[in-house]
Amino acid sequence: MADHQDDPKFESQATTTAPTKPSIANQETPTAVPNPSTQSSGDVMESDTRSHTAEFDPNVSLEPYEWADLERRFLERMNACEEKEQAIKDEFADWVKVFQVWAETTVQHEQQRAAKRLKTRMLHVQSSEQRLEEKRKHYLRVVKAFEEAFALL
Repeated sequence: MADHQDDPKFESQATTTAPTKPSIANQETPTAVPNPSTQSSGDVMESDTRSHTAEFDPNVSLEPYEWADLERRFLERMNACEEKEQAIKDEFADWVKVFQVWAETTVQHEQQRAAKRLKTRMLHVQSSEQRLEEKRKHYLRVVKAFEEAFALL
């Protein structure tokens, strides 16, 4: 099992638990092994001949891990995530309300404009019909006048 006390990702965990016994990682720091992908093809990489069993003494028992603390931290982080998620959901719900108001306003506005256009068209058609009727009556009077004029001749 790897010891994560020197790993920066687990730094907050390492600082929250105070070791009660000397840590194995504090006894000897392993050296970094070069990455084979960064070596040139001509270099021959020497294998690490040190025995890893020398770093761990089987007679020394492992430190007891504080599982309750792990569970507490896990639940705290989950609660924080749930609060963030709820805040996002609330914000989304507010935006949905804004969109609904906007959509309803747009529909109402379009309906009002459509009603005004209909009234304008109706007035135009009625006005055209009235002018046509006036022209028809005028032509009838003209025709009648011509007929009376021809009758006199």
